[in-house]
Amino acid sequence: FGAPQSSFVRETILDEAIAKLGLDPVEWRIKHHRKVGGLGWFPSTQITSVGVEECLRVGAERIGWKEKWNKPKSGVKRRGVGVAAMAWLSGAQPMLLEHSNATLKLNADGSATLLVAPGRMGQGIEGALAQVAAEVLTLPYEKINVLAGDTDATGFDIGTHASRGAYCIGKATLAAATKAKEELLQRAAEKMEEPLAALELKDGQISSTTNPEKSMSLEDVAMDLIYSYNKDCHQIVAQATVEPNEFAPPWQAGFAEVEVDTETGVVEVVRYVTVHDIGRAINPMTVEGQLDGGTQQGLGFALYEDPIVSPTTGYMVTDGFDKYKIMCSADMPEMESILVELGDPTGPFGAKSVGESGTILQAPAVANAIYDAVGIRLRDLPMTPEKVLAALKDKRAGN
Repeated sequence: FGAPQSSFVRETILDEAIAKLGLDPVEWRIKHHRKVGGLGWFPSTQITSVGVEECLRVGAERIGWKEKWNKPKSGVKRRGVGVAAMAWLSGAQPMLLEHSNATLKLNADGSATLLVAPGRMGQGIEGALAQVAAEVLTLPYEKINVLAGDTDATGFDIGTHASRGAYCIGKATLAAATKAKEELLQRAAEKMEEPLAALELKDGQISSTTNPEKSMSLEDVAMDLIYSYNKDCHQIVAQATVEPNEFAPPWQAGFAEVEVDTETGVVEVVRYVTVHDIGRAINPMTVEGQLDGGTQQGLGFALYEDPIVSPTTGYMVTDGFDKYKIMCSADMPEMESILVELGDPTGPFGAKSVGESGTILQAPAVANAIYDAVGIRLRDLPMTPEKVLAALKDKRAGN
């Protein structure tokens, strides 16, 4: 959606204005941000959670901001630190019809099958949805089978975009699993001859809080429903459609430490710290992997990747990986991806999104760190050695 480009402009201009005021860019951002209940990106939406202050404080501590920012620099190679911050989205509601559909079936063997329309996009959405269903049904993760992407078998879903998977589809999964649980407990209450309010489901076992010796496994109830010789013989199949109306933005702060060679113009990112207000991480390892991959893409966008088009032929000059430079493992800095989990009241178990936002802040954070190191503002991406040397030359000439 153009967020890396627009964030580069916004966060570098903002940093320049803050510098002219003689203020600390971290402290300024901590004081000036949207609050819970404020307007979202559409007037009809309200912000439901804000964790940017925590992101900024944690990131500043981890990068060593107070010890490194705005310190005297000398020598050929000079180091600096920079910061950028942002809010992203958990689905594009209300601009788009962000409705999601989930169907959950309880099987006779005590397992469950979850049907959702969006397919695999590489972020591990199936695993996250399985965890949501497993949490509601108190089943082991391995007992949830996810059928995703087969639109002949699943209900309609608007698709995988706008970092909506865990939030929007997760909400539908939560609703479907909750419906299945309610029907399961109702059937167990009839079989156990216990009031519904007295039953609890824990570790796949339904027991009475007032009569502990009475209990049934989830498997027993599901099998009884499917194979019972009575008029109420059926499989529990719960369907839910959810259309979110809230604005639950994941907030993020990015901190870069760079070393600039004033003779060659080479910029080396020494360390990059990203702090993400995830609400609650359904699968922390997957989320951290998503952010690590986003850092690789974002740093490539900042320093290396350049889609050059020939002015005479109109063809791409950088038309292969031998010409289009991306960051490989040898180029990557020390990285740290930190999750801030304050929870969101509207997300499934408090979760918000993470999908696209990990790629957005690297360019402005690096640009602001370059300014802290050598006092130049770069306006054009990627920030190549040639551009760095040209800016240093202009600075020495007083331009």
